Amino acid sequence: MQITLEKWKAENYIDFYDASNDDELRNNMNEDFPKTLDECKKIVSFFANSTDTTECVRAIKADGKIIGCIAAFFKTEKNYRTAELAYWISKKYRGHGIMTKVITDYTEMLFSYFEINKVFAKPFVHNAASQKVLLKSGFKPADENEQEYIMIRRSGNENDK
Repeated sequence: MQITLEKWKAENYIDFYDASNDDELRNNMNEDFPKTLDECKKIVSFFANSTDTTECVRAIKADGKIIGCIAAFFKTEKNYRTAELAYWISKKYRGHGIMTKVITDYTEMLFSYFEINKVFAKPFVHNAASQKVLLKSGFKPADENEQEYIMIRRSGNENDK
């Protein structure tokens, strides 16, 4: 199975809706995650017009079919330029190691092409599968006392340790 990451096109909103139309997925996403076809159309239009300056959003494709999404939202913190990672994959493709590879490759791309020191993700505490994927992708728990379980990955530069 060939996995690719591609920039979203406005017409991909139906594919987004079809791949994400899953209650289990929605239970692990923020409240503003699109639920209707119209909401998917709006968010995919936003993704398609993104210039990779404040966010970098890609469609995950398997053998030419959209099966998920991965995004980095760039932020500036004290002493760090960071990217918050968000991702999801269609139910049919979960448990096959696809997201682990996607996250690993995507974070390496982020460190190579963007001036960032840190990538982090905040899966919900109840989302053990997402936490496991992050650990397999090289992330480490940042602080187990947080309400949301935060994972962090640094660029590997000596100044970031």
